Amino acid sequence: MVSGPAALAKDGDQGGYGNSNRADQSYDKGTHTVTVGTGTGGSSGGKGSSSNSSSDRHAGMIQVCGAWVPEGSVYNPIMCPMRPVAPSPRPNPAQAARKAVAQLTLPVNAPIMGPNPSQNKWNMIPVGYPIWLWTDGDATLSSTVTQDGLTVSITATRQSIAFKMGDGNTTTCKAFTVRPTHLANNPMQQSPTCGYVYDTTGTYTIAATTTWLINWMAGGQTGQFTVTDTATASTPLTIGELYSVIVYDPPK
Repeated sequence: MVSGPAALAKDGDQGGYGNSNRADQSYDKGTHTVTVGTGTGGSSGGKGSSSNSSSDRHAGMIQVCGAWVPEGSVYNPIMCPMRPVAPSPRPNPAQAARKAVAQLTLPVNAPIMGPNPSQNKWNMIPVGYPIWLWTDGDATLSSTVTQDGLTVSITATRQSIAFKMGDGNTTTCKAFTVRPTHLANNPMQQSPTCGYVYDTTGTYTIAATTTWLINWMAGGQTGQFTVTDTATASTPLTIGELYSVIVYDPPK
């Protein structure tokens, strides 16, 4: 819509505002047509003279401050001559995709370890004992969201998980194997894909940082980028020592 002084020019005779005050100018609201007489009376036979005025017709336009502008445009109501305000920039698909991902809830890949220390009476894992690491979170996520006026299609694929073991070391894995409840043949067997061995006793909190590859499509464009997400184990892990004690049972 035309606002401010431009609105005055639209509803008037197009000559009542700015420097376009011409008596031979009129505006037909029904046809959205401005008619301006361009001829001026002159002496008979003189160069450029005309006994009849001609008209310039500007369909769908209005004249503001001496300039023709499309009816319905948006103008700065303060400055004159008025000029159309630059249109809003088109949304950037890549930026829209990043904003869309920020609104998503990625699968929680919280760290899981085995053996579970709660399964023994000491509620701990012995120092030097092989620990298997994995997660039960989903490895992919697909979604379609609307962001900045664009429909953004997103596919998030898990690339790797970095397990921060709480002792200053990190183990990064791309594949995971769930540890069986019992390893009858060799209880000291290490994980074939992702594991760790503590060499110092203590209580440690394990955190898992997942790297996601984001593939997106929006506004006829495609692209990809990576994001990370961190989840922490629900309870700390205690690493302790077990000692063998010989108990003398005197004969009866």
